[in-house]
Amino acid sequence: MYIGKFQPFHKGHLQIVKNILKRYDLIKIAVGSSQKHHQKRNPFTREERKRMIVAALREAKISKQRYKIYFVPDIPDDNKYPRHVRSIVGAFDIVFTGYWLNIKLFRQTKYRVHAIKRLFNISSTKIRKMLREENKNYKKMVPRAVDKVLVSLNAKKRLKEIRK
Repeated sequence: MYIGKFQPFHKGHLQIVKNILKRYDLIKIAVGSSQKHHQKRNPFTREERKRMIVAALREAKISKQRYKIYFVPDIPDDNKYPRHVRSIVGAFDIVFTGYWLNIKLFRQTKYRVHAIKRLFNISSTKIRKMLREENKNYKKMVPRAVDKVLVSLNAKKRLKEIRK
């Protein structure tokens, strides 16, 4: 299982999916904080993030049979989070995540965890900032298919309008 917020899904995320699929037949992609949207750090809805992921994977010629996408909302009790995720996603062998709190929580509950390191010096935070500033260099960090989704969502305008 690969868990992240994917705000937005970028080339680093895509490469991680490809790396996981070299070792596993199926990847469960958990869209975390799925209830959050139209916020500075979480501008996109869960369905918009799913559109980005599906578009990027289709463009990369990754079969729909190789992945499943799940929406995982936050809950108020961190210690119950791993059980909450499993109740939505079902069984999984290993957790792939780059978020320190997920690493800690899943390890505490004895799951195998692969702590992901940032690839290509790309971050969703950096991409959101570039979009807000109308810096077209963000296009180098996202798959072409994701850029098309961002344009269709008028992401630049949304990010400029969001205050917190």
